[in-house]
Amino acid sequence: MTENIPVFLQYPHPPAIRLLHLPAEAVNCGVIEMITSFSRKTVKSFLIKFVRWIGYDLGITPNQITVGRLAFYVPGWLLWFYRHELAERWDVPWQLPGWIALVVVTLVIVLDLLDGALARETGQVSSGGKILDPAVDKLITYSTLALFWAVIHKPAIILLFILDIASTFLRGVQVEGANAFGKKKALCQNISKFFFAASMLLALPAMALIGNLLIWGALILASISVAIRVFPPKG
Repeated sequence: MTENIPVFLQYPHPPAIRLLHLPAEAVNCGVIEMITSFSRKTVKSFLIKFVRWIGYDLGITPNQITVGRLAFYVPGWLLWFYRHELAERWDVPWQLPGWIALVVVTLVIVLDLLDGALARETGQVSSGGKILDPAVDKLITYSTLALFWAVIHKPAIILLFILDIASTFLRGVQVEGANAFGKKKALCQNISKFFFAASMLLALPAMALIGNLLIWGALILASISVAIRVFPPKG
């Protein structure tokens, strides 16, 4: 039966020939997936090399980055708090110092990701770092959210603060890193900052609504995170 069938149809086709027999949508999905996979590997490879350069070549420790981002954050906080006074003195729109402060906060968040990656890559994970890093995180996070007190949902942020303090205490006692729910909670908090800032800088109340939804989401995640620490799953 196969003698009259062309040879290239009798065996598994090479990738290029198989693509000719696929619908356009499937080809597009395959190309996008291939590009996405390549991009992820490239970015990951660059980040690993960058982290190793910081840790091994420059000799910078994760705790130094933690303290450094706190020092870097303070001027940004002051820029936002005194944005109207600074704008008047510099004779610029009052939003400009606010946008600069937002850039500073963004860099601080990136540095937060960097110190954790550096600790894991160089093996410099310490019990002191596991306490220092979340403590600095809490200070930066809640001093930033306090700047948006006029638009933030106060009961939610107060409850979230209490749970975060409890979580930090339990992390210190158990000498453990953040669990998956704690990391997602921190992500919600960080994203909410940009929505709250945009709501004030652009006069868009809808942005504050999204920010508050993220805070409530963070509250739920924090509750689960603390519950796991208090009642750890068995086995």
